[in-house]
Amino acid sequence: MPVSEAQIIAHLEAHVANIYDAVERLRPHKFKSKRDVVERRWQILLLTLSADAVRGFITMLKARNHRSAIILARSIFEYRIKSEYFLANRKEAYRQYRLIPKRVHADLSKLPAPDDAAAAELVNMYLEWRRTAGRLADDYAGGVGVSKMFLTIAGDKRHTSDGIEYSPEFIDKYGIPSWTVHADAAAIAQVFLFWNSDDNWMIGEASLFEQLGAASQVMHTLFDHLRAVRIHYNMDVEPLERLRKRSIQIQDDLKRECRK
Repeated sequence: MPVSEAQIIAHLEAHVANIYDAVERLRPHKFKSKRDVVERRWQILLLTLSADAVRGFITMLKARNHRSAIILARSIFEYRIKSEYFLANRKEAYRQYRLIPKRVHADLSKLPAPDDAAAAELVNMYLEWRRTAGRLADDYAGGVGVSKMFLTIAGDKRHTSDGIEYSPEFIDKYGIPSWTVHADAAAIAQVFLFWNSDDNWMIGEASLFEQLGAASQVMHTLFDHLRAVRIHYNMDVEPLERLRKRSIQIQDDLKRECRK
């Protein structure tokens, strides 16, 4: 039986409901330490952003706006990477959290303040942070890049002929979509069907089947993200397992349709 857009959307919405359930369970009634609070704030942030992006992805799927959908799929993949990385690297999660006042001040101080009181509040926030930040006040390392994060947690890693480590999954779900996000020159080859012809200026649009294939990738990303969070916090994984089985069935149906 062919996979319909309605089936895909219903499945994605089930993942969103699963995300919101996990978010509610992450809100601590009691917490062990400040680091526990920080870890949970990171996970709630990344799950919430993922749910927002999935809902946007569904809207783009309905509108047949493939390029915008791929941009959102890239974001969903990035949120999954950061979630898994911070679960495994609590120290880095805490360090980045403690740098929030510095990051906020660095950007907002370059913009016109709405009034003198707001400007003073921003400066005072930063000065108070420096007073208590200790060695962190002179930390210029910034955040760990998303590529490095993924190579830390990835299973399938390979090396170029020059010995540079890379992940095919990262290139597929993050690197190539980045062509569109940043309007890289390579995006010309994506947008124009005959980009190397001086006479043909036709702009390509993805078929519904290609869009459903992208949605299938998003399902896989969401499962990986939610599974890591639920296992880490000892949450029930049975609802997620039911979604996984349905995802596999949808992906298999799409593959069969592709071979026809």
